[in-house]
Amino acid sequence: VSAYHHPGSSTPNKEDRGTCERTAAFPFSAYCKWYMERGMAWGSWFDHNKGWWEEYRQNPKQVLWVTYEELHADTIKTLRKIANFLEIKEANDELLQIIANKS
Repeated sequence: VSAYHHPGSSTPNKEDRGTCERTAAFPFSAYCKWYMERGMAWGSWFDHNKGWWEEYRQNPKQVLWVTYEELHADTIKTLRKIANFLEIKEANDELLQIIANKS
């Protein structure tokens, strides 16, 4: 959904996979069909995430897997998880709350 809204109302540019020409009418259902058939400029979203998931499964200390749902459900806990992964020691609760409030 964010990939649909990010460029604004648009239609696919047939000459350049993954980019869009701006127009007034391009319904979400048409975008989904286009996206599933063509993917984005970098290829399939599913293949992209599958590669990172496989890397995470093989090297969990090298890749942090965070979902939007996790971040949305408990922002402070997830920010603490990210800070710990990045070995940021200064990430106290006050700082994490400030960051969460700015998002």
